[in-house]
Amino acid sequence: MPNNTGIKNREKYIERVLKEDKGHIGKNTPYGRYLGALKELVRQTNELFEQGGYMDKDSYEQLVNQYMAVARHSIEFRDSGDSQTRRNVVEHIFKLISKDLKALNNMDKENPGNIRKAFEASRAVIVKVPDGLSHKVGGQTSARFPMKTIDGKKGFFTARSDTANEKGWNELIDSIFNQFKLTDKEKEAFNKIRTDSDFRSQLVQPLYNELTKEEVDLANISVILGLYEDKASADADMKNKKELQDAVVHFVDNSVTMFTPYNLQERLGYDPYTRNDNKNAAMYDVARLLGCNRLIAKAVPMVVINGDQVIKGTFMEHAEGSDLANLKKDDPIVNMDPNNAVYNKSLYKDLADLQVLDFICGNIDRHKQNMFYKTEQKNGEPVKITGITAIDNDACFPEKEIPEDEFSYDDAERPPRIYKPENFRYINRETAEIILNLRREQLETALRGHNLSLKAIKKAWDRTLQVKDVLREMQKNNITYVEEMEEKTYSNPKDENNPFRDQSEDYNKASIFTGFNTQVKQLVDVARADLVSEEKDNDAPIAKAEKMDKATLLLSDFNQIESMNIMMKRINMLKSPSKEFARMSRAMFSLYEYSQQLARNMKGANKTLTMEAYDEYEKRMNTMRDAVRNYIKEKGTTPKTEIGRERHAVALKLLRKAELLFDNFEAVKELEDKEKYRTGKSIINEAKMYTNIKQTFKDRNGKEINAADLGSETLNRVIENLLERKAILDKLSGNIPYAEYEKILYGRLADNDNYFVSMSEEDRNTVKEAMAGMAPEIARTKEWQALHMAFIATENIAAYKAVEKINATMETMKVLKADIDAARKYVEEKKAEINKVFPDLTFENAEDQYKKAETERTGLENELKTAEENLKKASEGLDDKKKNLTDVYNKDIEELTKKHQPTLDILRDEKKKLSQQKQEIVNAATEKAIQAMKQDGKAEEKGKIVFDEKTNSDIAALDQQINKISGELKKGERQFNFDKKKITDTYSAEVKKLETPVEMNSRKVRMIMNKVNGKKNLMEAAKKFMNHAEYCGTAALDAALEKANVMEKLDINAVMQSVQNTAASLMKMTELDGENHKNSKEFNTMVRDLKVVMNWGKDDTVKNSMINPPHTMEQALEKLKASSKKYLEEKDKQWRPNPSQRRYMHKQLANNIGILAEQSLETLGAVNISQKTAESWNRYFKSGCKTEILEEQKNAVENKESEMEDERNICR
Repeated sequence: MPNNTGIKNREKYIERVLKEDKGHIGKNTPYGRYLGALKELVRQTNELFEQGGYMDKDSYEQLVNQYMAVARHSIEFRDSGDSQTRRNVVEHIFKLISKDLKALNNMDKENPGNIRKAFEASRAVIVKVPDGLSHKVGGQTSARFPMKTIDGKKGFFTARSDTANEKGWNELIDSIFNQFKLTDKEKEAFNKIRTDSDFRSQLVQPLYNELTKEEVDLANISVILGLYEDKASADADMKNKKELQDAVVHFVDNSVTMFTPYNLQERLGYDPYTRNDNKNAAMYDVARLLGCNRLIAKAVPMVVINGDQVIKGTFMEHAEGSDLANLKKDDPIVNMDPNNAVYNKSLYKDLADLQVLDFICGNIDRHKQNMFYKTEQKNGEPVKITGITAIDNDACFPEKEIPEDEFSYDDAERPPRIYKPENFRYINRETAEIILNLRREQLETALRGHNLSLKAIKKAWDRTLQVKDVLREMQKNNITYVEEMEEKTYSNPKDENNPFRDQSEDYNKASIFTGFNTQVKQLVDVARADLVSEEKDNDAPIAKAEKMDKATLLLSDFNQIESMNIMMKRINMLKSPSKEFARMSRAMFSLYEYSQQLARNMKGANKTLTMEAYDEYEKRMNTMRDAVRNYIKEKGTTPKTEIGRERHAVALKLLRKAELLFDNFEAVKELEDKEKYRTGKSIINEAKMYTNIKQTFKDRNGKEINAADLGSETLNRVIENLLERKAILDKLSGNIPYAEYEKILYGRLADNDNYFVSMSEEDRNTVKEAMAGMAPEIARTKEWQALHMAFIATENIAAYKAVEKINATMETMKVLKADIDAARKYVEEKKAEINKVFPDLTFENAEDQYKKAETERTGLENELKTAEENLKKASEGLDDKKKNLTDVYNKDIEELTKKHQPTLDILRDEKKKLSQQKQEIVNAATEKAIQAMKQDGKAEEKGKIVFDEKTNSDIAALDQQINKISGELKKGERQFNFDKKKITDTYSAEVKKLETPVEMNSRKVRMIMNKVNGKKNLMEAAKKFMNHAEYCGTAALDAALEKANVMEKLDINAVMQSVQNTAASLMKMTELDGENHKNSKEFNTMVRDLKVVMNWGKDDTVKNSMINPPHTMEQALEKLKASSKKYLEEKDKQWRPNPSQRRYMHKQLANNIGILAEQSLETLGAVNISQKTAESWNRYFKSGCKTEILEEQKNAVENKESEMEDERNICR
């Protein structure tokens, strides 16, 4: 670490002051006495520091006395009225001496100890924190903690930190060694990271590249960290080293934030041991030196006692103004118009001072979001930004030259973060005077004691000299005093006088003023968007899948995607996007649009999503995640621009959220697998159908039978699958030990479903016949009847699959329709854009119009060429001819003036003399009359002055002469003006005569050029229409319509048919009794209702014979369910000591019919569309997507009317 402390540096500074002013030392003047005392103080302190800073009692007393002497002479000089520059230097040194004296007085006078520790302790405020530090805020360069001092000052405490951060690296490596068991070789590799800062800096980019890959490879990271020489070795060795794997993950997770400031400060050559937190205080002291400390929040050294921990750092008072990064709803800036709120001298002054202060301090991280904006509103006037407070001032005082690219725009997108003095444009007069009179000693004194290196301080003075050079030639550098600026609002951003004018033509000459109003407007818009986003979900973390049902989890994720899209739109407002960002933005919007469509479906009639919907959702999530990863990879680890860093941070946030969305999506798919088969009581009900199914049983004769070995290969395979289905259903309807096994069971059930659904009609009929034709001693057993009915029930699986297919097709249709609508809208918008100018242009006539316009343009260009030649001929010699005419005109006017002016001048002089003569007579006569009035008083009583007769006669004579001369003068002037007008008119006519041909030809050229441009525009428009596939998007529309042409139809009847097929099979089971058996009325009612379901839509004979017939298939199934239940209830009331096999079979059949009815109702209820709506969708695609689609709301009305009709029938 640096050997020189702040105190030692101060003494060196004082030595330089004495050296430069040695001519004054010893003189019996206030300044001479002051310098003499200061010289002696430097000698004493140098001796102490050379001895390590330790003092005994004598040296302590001697030093205190000398400090007192310097203090006395400082006060004497300060009151002497010497030059302001010297007084400033003495004042700064006096403040330092006062602090040192306070430290000395606090020491033990008998045993003083080390002077260095005393001074360090005296400069810091000591604060005890009762509850500890919490709620870390701020960027990556320094971490800040909010704090309130005992005297009520609010602000932030920044813990002591430096670039090298040896303590942080030590703690990280120690934590790895404590938590994980590593070999000596592995510890050696991690120790290198701890001890070698150069090696650490080399890790940044390779680590970042690896971490942004789709699949993070720990082996690659281990090679980067130096744990292995190559990937092959890492792959082979790490497989069984869980401790090492965990250690690498721990390192990566905890080192990312430690690399960022290291990388940033390495670029600027900071002393790795320079305290970052001290730089805020250092910059505040420079601002105070320049008279602009109002711009910087006050910062002071502080020691915080946090429990048993003593933390050194810097306390910065809370900045005044609005924080655009954390805007509140009631902030006045929310409703401000930034375009008109910035034109005032108070703001000009702050901006001008800040760019000077930033440059001298070498602050390369000034942007519009580390400023607070002071506002003012008077008497109901609009809010104005009247000033700024700069925060986060720790990226300053570099030891190297500031790289040139820090002063320039990044691809002309966003402003630099520091500005060159020659581009300042404006400066405060007072600030300019201070800088021009500033001495090196003053700046160095202000920076001593802040733990800055000598190199950093020297570079600050070098930058100050650059500012001085520019200010000495202000006019040459086009720099204006703020005091001379106007407080005028400008609407034209390119107006030369606009302080914030757009300099897009020359970005390299930008100042802090350039585009300031536009940038603030963008940030205010962003802040407003943030407020909207907060109202949406306050950027709540993505919900975890545990203890949430599928619908809730999905809708929660859809809300998060909406929030992510708002986040994307917010940063998209800040500049024109790169291609990587545009791709990321499009992918985000595509995912958002689709998620909103799914959300509407789930909140409406369609409570569930089809597999196709899940697949599309997953596809769009993948596209978004890949685009985000690509953006992060392309932009690198530390973007240069303010907006680049913000977008980078948002991209990382989006990536983290995307990963959580994928975790939830996997959970949703698992839930979907369960819910797909666990609708209502379907699992339990179906399992009941399999209660009596066994692989081995005894026939009516007592013979042991193997059910899977009774017939053909097809029958045996069916029975094997039924037995397997029984085993699966039994396990699913019971207690399952763990979730993964449950998932396996549902997979097996899905495979079993597929087996029965995929059976051909021929095989199914063969099995039915075989089961019905089985030998009576087997067929009449309850086990065989159970197998027979279970097989018949498998036909209902096809109904569910049909529903899945319908819903999937419906989802595909909706997506395709949305694509078609969007494509059509885009095509129409592009056509309207062209047709607004060229209404007759169509896709069909575009080529003809192009050729016609091209021919006409060629002709017009030939005409234009002729017209331009004529114009050129007409213009030849025009200026010379006009000059000759002007010369003649001037000569004629001159001669006319010579001719008339002498006579007119004589007349004017004569008239003037006569008027003066008359006035003299009047004055004399008036005086005489006044004297006479005073003597006799009569005239005074009358109140008027009376001239004598002679006087009146003389005045009348003079008036006559004056009138005569005036007449002659007017006559001469009229003649002069007449002759002049005649000359002027002749001149004007001659000039017009010369200009008319030129103007006519010029007008003709303009007219032809307009026609040529019109033809060019028409050709350009026609060209776009000729390429309408790309420009107007008809290719996308055609592709979507092509998909529509092959769209599979929605077949609601397929579901009905599957239900009816099952009903028909069960009907056959009811006919096994023969004609001679008489059934109960409840059994007959059940059979009747079964026939209604079986014949629905085909034969309404049975239905029409009913008193209260069903109007829908759902009503028919409800009746069947009720009649089967009624039959079972009646049978249960009848007790039989030895129930017959027929009785048992009838009860089992009724039970299965009830299950069929309930499952069929659930299946039909899963169809998310009505018959009429499905037909309208089918017509839509068949018509080339031109007909209207029936809305589900209309169907709801129709269904309601149907229900009301049912109620009326019941009443009747």
